[in-house]
Amino acid sequence: MVDCSDGQLARMRQSSSRFGRMLDGLVDAIVQLAVIPPVLAHLWMEHRAHPAEAALWLAVGVVAVVTGSLHTTLYDHFKNVYLVHTQPTRREGNDDPEDVEAHYAGLQSEGLRLFDAVRFFLYRRYVPQQRALLGWIDPSIPSRFSAMPEYSIERAARYRLLHRGVMRAWSFYGIGTHIFGLGVAMMTDQLALYVFFRAVVFNLALLALVPAQRRASRAFFTREGMS
Repeated sequence: MVDCSDGQLARMRQSSSRFGRMLDGLVDAIVQLAVIPPVLAHLWMEHRAHPAEAALWLAVGVVAVVTGSLHTTLYDHFKNVYLVHTQPTRREGNDDPEDVEAHYAGLQSEGLRLFDAVRFFLYRRYVPQQRALLGWIDPSIPSRFSAMPEYSIERAARYRLLHRGVMRAWSFYGIGTHIFGLGVAMMTDQLALYVFFRAVVFNLALLALVPAQRRASRAFFTREGMS
């Protein structure tokens, strides 16, 4: 709950900062990385009497971990795009690689501190990689947030109509759902079932969700003359 509360507070206050987004991403990464060793250890201990079965579960666990990071990235991006098109005030909070590099160059010109070098090190690599991945997942969405169409009541209503269903589906892929599901699985001693859902069910669902997202984006941005 603590991990998710920072983003909720920022949205309630309608405020954000690049440093806050860096910190939020770092905390999310720490939370996800911290659960890997105990989850894999639990799966091994539970199935160690049968080494082949234990190895299979370890492989499934690794798939769940790797794709789980992809899931949260997809949710965060499509959530941000949804908010840009449905909220009257375009809030600061969506970083394009060009903006990050300009910010970093400004800090360099003033004399880069060690703290700034550390906090920008991963972020400057993450943002371009995220753009490349998401451009492949849904090529109809403009690659830059600054290039997306301006808000209007009619445009927002049309975007909601086209994307409401897929956005609800994406909400199951967020970090909050991940942490909640993990907590329930641990309390009920059903960790293997949770790992199976993350590695198999959620990824199979993407085979339907990604095409649905592409169709919705294509319908919206084609009318805007941007696809």
